[in-house]
Amino acid sequence: MARIKLLGDDEVDGRTAAALRRFRQSWSRDWNLLRVMAHSPALLETFYGLWHGLRKTSLEAKDREVIDLYLAARNGCHYCVPAHIGGAREAGISDDDIRAIIEDRAPGWERGRLILELTRRLVETKGKLPDDEFEAFKRRGASEREMIEVIGEIAHCTFTNYLNRLADTDIDDFNAEMKV
Repeated sequence: MARIKLLGDDEVDGRTAAALRRFRQSWSRDWNLLRVMAHSPALLETFYGLWHGLRKTSLEAKDREVIDLYLAARNGCHYCVPAHIGGAREAGISDDDIRAIIEDRAPGWERGRLILELTRRLVETKGKLPDDEFEAFKRRGASEREMIEVIGEIAHCTFTNYLNRLADTDIDDFNAEMKV
């Protein structure tokens, strides 16, 4: 059972209701995460801006899902792992590769390995990659822009992972069976 109440439409102000409607239009569903986040209208709006902006980066959906799955598993987020299993499948990632990412093993395609390794090292070093690693990632095909954008995705995931762990957010019915 969730520790932080999911707010219903009748419990939020107009600003929050508008933000929830924007998410509903973008995500096609009503997610429990957003009903928890609705306790802070400012963060709900900020999260929408961050989430929407991340879709405009040079990272592809598969790249973002590698980052999201890795962090959800690493951070022990019971809510985000199944949500991102669904997202990874939608992005075209195979169940074998989804399992590998969750288990912190190399996925079966080169770009996936690059993004996973870059994400892992950025998290481990808290963004302070040694010069030799920074240059090695560039040689392997990660641009400076992409490295910055990976950090943006890490920020997004860390926020949702921590929020769901704090709230013990109930998994949405439509994600309850998302397993590999």
